[in-house]
Amino acid sequence: MTILCWNCWGLGHPGTVRELVCLVHTYRPSVVFLSETRQCEESVKRIRGRLGLKHCITHDGVGKGAGIALFWDDSIEIKLLSYGPRYIDVHVRNDPHGPLWRGTFVYGEPKSHERHHMWNLLKRIKQRSTQPWMIIGDFNETMWQGEHFSATRRSERNMSNFSEALAWCDVHDLGYQGPDWTYDNKQAGIKKVRARLDRGVASMEWSELFPHAHVQHIVTSRSDHFPLLLSYEREVQNSANKRHFRYESMWERVQSLEPTVKETWDMEGPAKSLADVMQKLGSVQKSLTEWSKKNFGSITWNIKKKRQRLKKLLERPYRNETEMLVKKVSAELDELLIREEMMWRQRSRATWIREGDQNIKFFHWKATWRQKEKCNKKIEKQ
Repeated sequence: MTILCWNCWGLGHPGTVRELVCLVHTYRPSVVFLSETRQCEESVKRIRGRLGLKHCITHDGVGKGAGIALFWDDSIEIKLLSYGPRYIDVHVRNDPHGPLWRGTFVYGEPKSHERHHMWNLLKRIKQRSTQPWMIIGDFNETMWQGEHFSATRRSERNMSNFSEALAWCDVHDLGYQGPDWTYDNKQAGIKKVRARLDRGVASMEWSELFPHAHVQHIVTSRSDHFPLLLSYEREVQNSANKRHFRYESMWERVQSLEPTVKETWDMEGPAKSLADVMQKLGSVQKSLTEWSKKNFGSITWNIKKKRQRLKKLLERPYRNETEMLVKKVSAELDELLIREEMMWRQRSRATWIREGDQNIKFFHWKATWRQKEKCNKKIEKQ
């Protein structure tokens, strides 16, 4: 089981939603926590269908950067303990016979002079449950000066207060894999700030329950924060299924598609019989398969490689030329995410045709909320 946690910097941009859907499809988390959604409760809940996560708890919050949401699927049991503008506190059971543990998902105070409210909140809710405890999210604070990369130093007092609050709650840092920071203010030169503001912490009892737990920082081009991926079970490798030829609508984003089809079709001359047509279609299929490998390959694999490339660039010492490369690779990653969205939309239509009436209620529901979404957008434009 995995948990995805991300300060998404607002869900109003289609590219951000596309990135979120890609992350869910890639890592298959059972739980997704989002902060800074900057959307009303109804807008946030609309993306449940695209994520494939049925359940949702949201809080609109107050202010420009407000809004949190917790999504989960039917594979786990979650019971709400309490929630507010800055946190969602729940009991979690991975399966009916599994151990009960506590998860608290947080979005820390952005204003440094008000950050003590978050630490007091954690201390206050600690007493509400004695179950093994895990806390994850954007705390908006670092524990040490070495987690802050900037021309100016971070407040020692604020870091000390944060560390003291974690010690009072008797939780420890779970560590991480990936870049040394999770936040980048997207500025240049002397204004550049990078810091590890997002993290997972847990009690010793929780770590004993899940000794293989680890946190990964996932690079993204769609937010000033990296998503966190918390995995606490050994990975199971699945064998790949044999792939069959399928025309992909995303191919139409490449100009060389039409010339490739035309050239292959004309290569063997006019068709004089149905057998000739079948042969020509087979040639086009083979040609498009090779063309696809050259121009597309595996979308999932390419996205993974592009993230790795972006990660290596971000880990380099800051320079203007590096920043230009970061923008270039980010744009390429955005294009891949568009292609992946087209691919999954095509898969959804294929599922409708294949399963027919078995899923008619589900697809009718999806069509209904999509229509409502279009109507809401028209109203917003007016």
